[in-house]
Amino acid sequence: MLGMRRAAAFAIFQLRDRLMHRLASLNLAARLLPVVIAALLLSACFEKTGQPALVVAKAAPKPSLPPEETREEITQKITKEITKPLQKTLRGHDWPVWSVAFSPNGKTALSASQDGAIKLWDINSGRALKTFSGHRDTVLAAAFSPDGKTILSGSWDETLKLWDIASGRLIRTFSGHRGGVNAIAFSPDGKTAISGSADYTLKLWDIESGGVLKTLGGQGAIEAVAFSPDGKTFITGGYENTLKLWDIKKSSVRKTFSGHQANVRAVAISANGRLALSGSEDATLKLWDINSGRLLKTLRGHQDTVLAAALSPDGQRALSGSYDQTLKLWDIASGRLLQTFSGHQDWVQSVAFSPDGRRALSGSVDTTLRLWNLR
Repeated sequence: MLGMRRAAAFAIFQLRDRLMHRLASLNLAARLLPVVIAALLLSACFEKTGQPALVVAKAAPKPSLPPEETREEITQKITKEITKPLQKTLRGHDWPVWSVAFSPNGKTALSASQDGAIKLWDINSGRALKTFSGHRDTVLAAAFSPDGKTILSGSWDETLKLWDIASGRLIRTFSGHRGGVNAIAFSPDGKTAISGSADYTLKLWDIESGGVLKTLGGQGAIEAVAFSPDGKTFITGGYENTLKLWDIKKSSVRKTFSGHQANVRAVAISANGRLALSGSEDATLKLWDINSGRLLKTLRGHQDTVLAAALSPDGQRALSGSYDQTLKLWDIASGRLLQTFSGHQDWVQSVAFSPDGRRALSGSVDTTLRLWNLR
């Protein structure tokens, strides 16, 4: 509207100038008449806002508004957004992510990478809070202590390292392996830890002193380890196509689980200590009864090697990650595939359930972590 008034005023002043030039020879009163007329017209232009003055503008068409959404449609959109599978993609590593883990309270997460770093992430914001640097090679495994105050990591540099989360400080280094450390696990009380190595050995460590309590021999490289809830036994998987249940006190194998047709790359134990889950290069997962050693179910659905396996806190579901670049969610009771998660651009190396079982975290060779909603 202001532009219209300015255009009208400019036109009026032009008209006035022409009239004044043509009537220059008339008497003063006659020459003043156009000035008075121009003033009156200009005053009308500025006082009656919204009324066209001299310049007539075509009214703009009324914009068409989209139809109003019903409350049900809005609710459906919000629900779909909240429950969509992929919640966040966490970026920060320069090289493949080999290991992921949720903190005991579920508010933060860990990742270990081929870039030699361990990162601590805020789950809600997806922001990296800290980076722990000190290993001289790929970090293959990282785990929170049961109290959530420290982190243990294992690397191809043949060492384990213990870190203080609050300060980011390296507390101590555990040396003794003669090959890369492929897998680690804290005992339930946090006083000891087990490590599996490419040197074909397992070592039980005293967390407080950093000393080796026991060295146990395997018949191949150890790829995965998991402690039982009572802390008296642990399970391993590796290059023998089997799982082994070890008795810590006796330093011997209590049970061997046979059934896979290729190397075992992942193991997990249920919270009640009754079930074991394994993932293998034969592209299957197998569910075992720990007490009897009996094979309960074989879960089929991946198209390639199963690299990662986890059991939900309530023991009712399982997660798996594979060379086929997907995660899969399984129902334990029926063995049925519940959900497939796609999105990673390379193989999925590690998976974890959140403590409440509602979300999953995955780490991939594509250098990212992804946070997923579970139905």
